[in-house]
Amino acid sequence: MSVAELKSNIINQISTTEDLIKLEQITEILGIKNPKTESIYVFNPEQRKQILKSLDQVAAGNVMSEEEAERDIQKWLE
Repeated sequence: MSVAELKSNIINQISTTEDLIKLEQITEILGIKNPKTESIYVFNPEQRKQILKSLDQVAAGNVMSEEEAERDIQKWLE
């Protein structure tokens, strides 16, 4: 198969597909920037662990108001 034939086949497949996942994978392979996925941040395992720990603390009621936090910060800065 020639390069021109291969390109034509790929273009036909892309233009007829409704599979969003495949289209996103193609854009990734081609290095096309996708504004929807460009801003997605992937957390590392330690970050995930800390986030889950924080969510558990919130669920347990271990939180403070913004005013309490501000007072603590002011005390610490003195």
